[in-house]
Order: sequence, then C-alpha cells, then structure tokens
Amino acid sequence: MRVIVARKAIIRRAALDAVGDYLSVHPCVDCGEADLRVLDFDHREHEHKDAEVMRLAQDGYSISRVMSEIAKCDVRCRNCHARVTYARQGMTWRTRYLARHTEREIGGAE
Repeated sequence: MRVIVARKAIIRRAALDAVGDYLSVHPCVDCGEADLRVLDFDHREHEHKDAEVMRLAQDGYSISRVMSEIAKCDVRCRNCHARVTYARQGMTWRTRYLARHTEREIGGAE
C-alpha cells in the first residue's frame, strides 16, 4: 500500500509541476497578467469539460490526462475569467445591479 501512495505522490507532484510550467509561459489571454498565483484555466465555451484541470492534477491523474484537459482551455487571470464568465451567463443579479447603478451615474451627470 505504501508503494501505491508513494507512486501517487510522485505522479501528483509531476502533474502539478507540469501545470506550473504551462502557466509560467502562458499569461492571461485577455490582459497579459503573468502572475501564476492568479491564473485560471477557463474552458472554452464549446469544449466539453471533463473535469477541472487543478482537480485532475491534485488527484494524481497522469500528465497526459491533465494536458489533454488544458488543451480545452484558455488561461485567464481571475478578474478576466470572472468577466468572461458573466458575459457568457448573460444577466445575473450582479450585471443587473451594475447596469442600474451605471445608468444612475450616467443619468445624474447629464
């Protein structure tokens, strides 16, 4: 059993290193942010998402499996990722709130 646990730890570390290596050369596609701490994998709208990239890496899936999921994604910083996600979702309470307050500010300035 220890051999299996040790092997899984080695695979997990290799997968996480592969993710780090990938992110270190792929900044945010929208704003160019390159800080690894704030970069996310954003599954493209028409790609089938099997799993979250980081979940695969942390669960010890093979590097090829992790990279296969990464191929379905764009790298975005968390701010750009949130903006794109909200744009895809359409109207939410946040976008309605922003629209109301923006209209009020614009209307009051005239």
